[in-house]
Amino acid sequence: MMTETNSAMQSVAAPVLLPQTSSLHLMDGIVALPIAGIISQCSESCFLAEPLAAYLSDATGLRWNITRGEHRDVDVLLTINPELEAHGYTLTVSHDVVPIVVEGRDAAALRDGVQTLRQLIAQYGIAMPCLEIADRPAYAVRSYSLDVTRGRVPTLAWLKTWIDKLCLYKYNQLQLY
Repeated sequence: MMTETNSAMQSVAAPVLLPQTSSLHLMDGIVALPIAGIISQCSESCFLAEPLAAYLSDATGLRWNITRGEHRDVDVLLTINPELEAHGYTLTVSHDVVPIVVEGRDAAALRDGVQTLRQLIAQYGIAMPCLEIADRPAYAVRSYSLDVTRGRVPTLAWLKTWIDKLCLYKYNQLQLY
């Protein structure tokens, strides 16, 4: 499980998130990610847990396990909450029983929350600041248009890498011209 570090000694700068979130509230304290933890996923988030586990493994150096359903002894919980506003998600890092909770109104909103978590991991590594984020997209469609008619045609491997990067910044459409 995650452990608390001395919050009085630590001062954390606010994260830079793209796109900027609707609400970001930094709280006192830092939560240290374990070297190898457990991600709990709901059935709608099955496509999100594997890439998140791989990303956390790269950050911590060890393999993260994935389980289904809501369990108490997990480090990251990915869940659907239909009571959130349309397309909205929340992300909480705290010293609760489940230290990192990502809730989304639907699978697309949950994906956006996981992408925000990936941005936080990229900035802070395994020492995550305690925070609460509530967000929803300003636009329903965030699209990127790529002109492939001039020059070299991209390979499938390159397109997959590019799509992952676009997803990190919460784009939900790629249009090839």
